[in-house]
Amino acid sequence: MKTADKILEEALILFSIHGYQGVSVEMIAKAVGIKASSLYKHYRNKQSIFEGIFTMMKDRYQGQEKLLNIPQGAEEVQHFYQQLQPDQLEKISEDLFLYFIKDEKEARFRHLLIIEQFQNPHIGEILHQRYYEEPLLFQKELFQSMMDVGVFKEGDAKIAALQFFSPIMMLLNCCEQGGISVEEALAELRKHVQKFRQLYSKE
Repeated sequence: MKTADKILEEALILFSIHGYQGVSVEMIAKAVGIKASSLYKHYRNKQSIFEGIFTMMKDRYQGQEKLLNIPQGAEEVQHFYQQLQPDQLEKISEDLFLYFIKDEKEARFRHLLIIEQFQNPHIGEILHQRYYEEPLLFQKELFQSMMDVGVFKEGDAKIAALQFFSPIMMLLNCCEQGGISVEEALAELRKHVQKFRQLYSKE
């Protein structure tokens, strides 16, 4: 592994445990096994390390989307929306849920954002954008398209997105806090998606 990548990985571990403010450049360098002066050859300061982590995690998530065949470009998205059937929502939801709960780096990154959101407004914005704003926008556009092509009943796509997304986030949080097991969360997730389909599907 390249030293620059190792710095990001070790910094993510430390940030997720101690918080952004509780970690120094020296601590990161020690975890990597290099001197602080050597670390500065790769990153200007702690903020640039955090920005590197953000870019790394964004790239990882986009890679996961590709593995799940979730579209990226505008034309591909439109075609995906038009072809998606309600029963496919269950598999996509389950696969993404497992990624968020079982991918160690993803879990650490989310924990970092949660514990630092009130100390650092920029981190709070990243948390809101990554785990609330972007998913809700995606789902709103998805459900609106499914309504437009007659797969879903007509309705308020934004409300549909909130109804679909909110229980999933609650299950994710409960699972992370140890309130329920992954298996229990998946069972509840499947029931939730099935009920959602019954509510909106024209089947």
